[in-house]
Amino acid sequence: MHIRDIGFLKCVHQASDYFASTSPKPYYGNCVHLFSQLPAYYPPQGTSWKKSENSMPVVTPEQCREFMKSTIQIAITLICFKRNIFPPTAFGIKRLMEVDVKCLDKNDRNARALSQALEQGVFDAIDKGFLREVILGIFLNRDAPMELIESYNFRISTSPSMPQSAQSLTEEVNHFTSRLLGTLNELPSLPEDKDILLRCFYKSNTPESYVMPHFSLCKNAGSLHISSEKAPYEVSLDRFETPYEAIGLKLYVPDFITLDQRTENLEAQKEHIMLEAKVDEILAGRAGTREWTLAILHRILSLKFPISLKDAAHSVQCSVYRIRKVAAEHPFIRISKNILNVVDESKLQFALQCTSRELTDLL
Repeated sequence: MHIRDIGFLKCVHQASDYFASTSPKPYYGNCVHLFSQLPAYYPPQGTSWKKSENSMPVVTPEQCREFMKSTIQIAITLICFKRNIFPPTAFGIKRLMEVDVKCLDKNDRNARALSQALEQGVFDAIDKGFLREVILGIFLNRDAPMELIESYNFRISTSPSMPQSAQSLTEEVNHFTSRLLGTLNELPSLPEDKDILLRCFYKSNTPESYVMPHFSLCKNAGSLHISSEKAPYEVSLDRFETPYEAIGLKLYVPDFITLDQRTENLEAQKEHIMLEAKVDEILAGRAGTREWTLAILHRILSLKFPISLKDAAHSVQCSVYRIRKVAAEHPFIRISKNILNVVDESKLQFALQCTSRELTDLL
């Protein structure tokens, strides 16, 4: 496994070159292609997240940029984790903003390279005020990396607003990632063999000679486009605002994914959303009740196996002891070297159907 940086020369790219209905102003862009199953990355060491004393407003652009950078990292890692770009073993847990979040093992060569692309490349452009947009693209064919199956577009814009405290911005980051997570949970699974690329676009004030570290200037690289017969389906996921700048996030997927999700399986999707909302409601209530135990069991049975005990507990938001107890009560789930796995898929699916029916009766 390796990271391959395709050395494009400089050229002018349109900022949203396969989505816009009108011709946007062209911007210089950088591009890096990340090949092979790279571990995902979560917030860098040294990123400072401090609550201001007495909820004082966050007034400096420097503080807001730290929130902007960490928000992009959190979102990119969440996308990679939920879309199974990288194996679960590539992720660790880190405490950030009073919440456990995913982080990369920096001892891994590929993880370290991706970290450098973000910390030293993307963040350098943010600090200098040059970054306009960063695109995380997922593609299936290494011979056609411009043909994407999914595209996550982070657009940075000015955002003159009322001063906010560090605590309120922290809450906004949590809301931003929670809403992103809800959308990711509804997407269909991707093929096992897939890769990612990062492409960045500059603002018009960027010097002609500027090149983001760990990126190559693009020329004759071809326009990014979604593999779709019709116009790609666009989802405006969310917007994170600071007193100075904002990040808007949009997802683009092929039209056939739209049909699969919203036409053919509409009723099943609606039932699934209602069921998961009910599970969230139960888990937010008093622990230890029959409904709470049932909801925990449903979440554990819905995990993607194999998975480490630590990751399972984090995903379900329960203790490792609870995970072990469920495994002991269900022989088709086994634990070996702190890894949770399934030995009988048919029994797992049957148990999951039973819990789903019981929870549906509570709707």
